[in-house]
Amino acid sequence: MAQKNHSLQVVVGIGLILTAGCDWLRPGGPPDEAQVEISSADVSQLTVVVSQHFERFQEPVCAGDPECPTTESVISADTIVVSSPYSNTFEFNDRYQIIVETFPVDEVQAVVHLKVDIDGREWFDVEQLLGPVTEDGERDSLRFVYQYHDLQAANPGPGGP
Repeated sequence: MAQKNHSLQVVVGIGLILTAGCDWLRPGGPPDEAQVEISSADVSQLTVVVSQHFERFQEPVCAGDPECPTTESVISADTIVVSSPYSNTFEFNDRYQIIVETFPVDEVQAVVHLKVDIDGREWFDVEQLLGPVTEDGERDSLRFVYQYHDLQAANPGPGGP
């Protein structure tokens, strides 16, 4: 009889773990944070723009085509001047998205390094030579865009939630 109770306890324990910890057992899921590191040996100050509220869309003429370029429309952002090197952790809100863009404060050519980890996994690690503002008013910048989509929740299909 003791053996049956022990087996029942194991089965109930596993059932509770499966029910309460579905997100823990299932790979993926919404991220918690983004760790951002920005540095430059060429300049001491960098402008950093961070947005966690933006919309992404494709041009109407080619929407749906995987080759169609995607554009971000920033709804709100914070712009700060930081000393190099800079590091910060950004907690995700319910939108699970972030844009990080950086460029030198001074109008000079500089190599800038931007690294972004999402929940401890490297997503972006780029070092690039950025130029000053051109005659056309264009500026080189280093930009990272991330947006999480739970495809299962967006289209649950038959028997879904």
